[in-house]
Amino acid sequence: MTTNVSTSERTKLFWPEDGTIILLAGQVKFRVYRGVLTEHSPLFAEMLSLPQPAELHDAQYSSQ
Repeated sequence: MTTNVSTSERTKLFWPEDGTIILLAGQVKFRVYRGVLTEHSPLFAEMLSLPQPAELHDAQYSSQ
Protein backbone atom coordinates (compact mmCIF):
# COMPACT_ATOMS: atom_id res chain seq x y z
CA MET A 1 0.00 0.00 0.00
CA THR A 2 1.36 3.41 -0.96
CA THR A 3 0.60 6.51 1.10
CA ASN A 4 0.55 9.95 -0.51
CA VAL A 5 2.29 12.20 2.01
CA SER A 6 1.00 15.38 0.37
CA THR A 7 -2.63 14.39 1.11
CA SER A 8 -1.97 13.36 4.70
CA GLU A 9 -3.22 15.48 7.56
CA ARG A 10 -1.58 16.72 10.74
CA THR A 11 -3.07 15.71 14.03
CA LYS A 12 -3.74 18.87 16.05
CA LEU A 13 -3.30 17.07 19.37
CA PHE A 14 0.19 15.77 18.55
CA TRP A 15 1.78 18.62 16.57
CA PRO A 16 4.01 20.73 18.83
CA GLU A 17 5.76 23.43 16.79
CA ASP A 18 9.13 22.50 18.31
CA GLY A 19 8.77 18.77 17.62
CA THR A 20 11.85 17.29 15.97
CA ILE A 21 10.53 14.26 14.05
CA ILE A 22 7.48 13.75 11.86
CA LEU A 23 5.90 10.29 11.81
CA LEU A 24 3.28 9.25 9.27
CA ALA A 25 0.72 6.64 10.33
CA GLY A 26 -1.84 5.94 7.64
CA GLN A 27 -2.92 9.39 6.50
CA VAL A 28 -2.07 11.21 9.76
CA LYS A 29 1.20 13.03 10.52
CA PHE A 30 2.49 13.33 14.08
CA ARG A 31 5.25 15.77 15.05
CA VAL A 32 7.00 14.39 18.10
CA TYR A 33 10.18 14.81 20.11
CA ARG A 34 13.20 12.68 19.23
CA GLY A 35 14.28 12.49 22.89
CA VAL A 36 10.93 11.10 24.01
CA LEU A 37 10.98 8.46 21.26
CA THR A 38 14.52 7.33 22.05
CA GLU A 39 13.93 7.35 25.82
CA HIS A 40 10.84 5.14 25.63
CA SER A 41 11.55 2.93 22.63
CA PRO A 42 14.68 0.82 22.12
CA LEU A 43 13.64 0.40 18.47
CA PHE A 44 13.59 4.17 17.82
CA ALA A 45 16.75 4.63 19.90
CA GLU A 46 18.65 2.21 17.70
CA MET A 47 17.09 3.41 14.45
CA LEU A 48 17.81 7.08 15.20
CA SER A 49 21.40 6.32 16.22
CA LEU A 50 22.27 5.14 12.69
CA PRO A 51 24.25 7.57 10.50
CA GLN A 52 22.15 9.57 8.07
CA PRO A 53 23.14 11.05 4.69
CA ALA A 54 24.20 14.71 5.01
CA GLU A 55 21.57 15.98 2.56
CA LEU A 56 18.77 14.76 4.83
CA HIS A 57 20.04 16.90 7.70
CA ASP A 58 20.06 20.00 5.49
CA ALA A 59 16.68 19.47 3.81
CA GLN A 60 13.89 21.97 4.39
CA TYR A 61 10.36 20.55 4.40
CA SER A 62 7.82 23.18 3.44
CA SER A 63 4.88 20.74 3.56
CA GLN A 64 5.18 20.17 7.32
